[in-house]
Amino acid sequence: MEVVEMVLGGKVNKEIVQLIQNNSGTAIGITGVDGQTIQAEKLESSDGIDYGYVGKVTGVNTKLITKLLNNNIIPVIAPV
Repeated sequence: MEVVEMVLGGKVNKEIVQLIQNNSGTAIGITGVDGQTIQAEKLESSDGIDYGYVGKVTGVNTKLITKLLNNNIIPVIAPV
């Protein structure tokens, strides 16, 4: 699971931010954990398998997103 977090929250997120910035945009990369942006309910397995960060989104805290957008910054949100 750490590898998925590193790839989505790090490498891929940064590449998208860089593409936006290379095209005259201002962007910042965040994850769903940052600013408690995404709240989720973990998937419970009846067979005892731990699926890691698989689950259902139960809420989105828009405070950080709104603050960034109000400052003309594009938030690139990794789903981890």
